[in-house]
Amino acid sequence: MKRIIRIIFLTLPLISFSQMDLNKFPDEIHHLDFGAETQAAWDSQREILESGKPWNDFTQEEKAILEKYPETMDMWSPVSGGCSWYCGGGPKRVEASSFLASQGSVSYKPENAHDLNYKNACVEGVKGYGIGETLNYFFPREVLSLLK
Repeated sequence: MKRIIRIIFLTLPLISFSQMDLNKFPDEIHHLDFGAETQAAWDSQREILESGKPWNDFTQEEKAILEKYPETMDMWSPVSGGCSWYCGGGPKRVEASSFLASQGSVSYKPENAHDLNYKNACVEGVKGYGIGETLNYFFPREVLSLLK
């Protein structure tokens, strides 16, 4: 079963890439802002939501913050505007053939490859370039049945 999933994940990008029209360009570009001001706005959004007040009791300023930073998002999440299969039907477990040992409070464990957080990374833990190292995703049976 692991072999089939590896083959799917290894060949799917090749199939997708071969069907891409390389003459396409994005209609718009979103620049990511991880600065202190944006972090403060996200913190404000969280505080506003935790207040539990109804919408009509919010000030205009609070409403503007909530509209700019929706509750289904977080500044560190690569998935914007809610959930997709990636977070809703993703793997039940992620394993790696090796990973870098924690450096203080910073972890490089395999689960970081799928935690939807720009702050975290899964890093292989062998000397050299990591050639031959693997990252394995294990999906629940009901998700695997959708791939058939």
